Amino acid sequence: SNIHAYLLVSLMTACKFLQDDFPPNCFWARVGQMRTEQVNAYERKLLAAVEFRLFVSAEEYAGFVRELLVLRWCEDRASSSLASWFRMEDGNASATSSRAGSPSPLPSRAHAGSYAVPLGPAEAVCPP
Repeated sequence: SNIHAYLLVSLMTACKFLQDDFPPNCFWARVGQMRTEQVNAYERKLLAAVEFRLFVSAEEYAGFVRELLVLRWCEDRASSSLASWFRMEDGNASATSSRAGSPSPLPSRAHAGSYAVPLGPAEAVCPP
């Protein structure tokens, strides 16, 4: 699907931006089970969409983080309100919900993991 292709190309583009030595596009195509031509087309679309501006300043990044935290807070409030409404519909007198024990707005390090795709070196994946 498109979201998977854009995710793959976003990772590929970030790798190219941050590293001097990176796998070729045919490697990424193999990882994403796509044709190299498709990866190339998605890369062009992504770069055009961000106007070839890949650097993000610390201030801009902080702004994105703030927006995500506000969005998470709003989602938590909405689900809490909905849960309270359902409890009232069931006839429960205590319709207030406690925020204690609600999940942190940031993921914990326990959820971070590393995943490896056993494809071998790029030379073995991409024909010369």
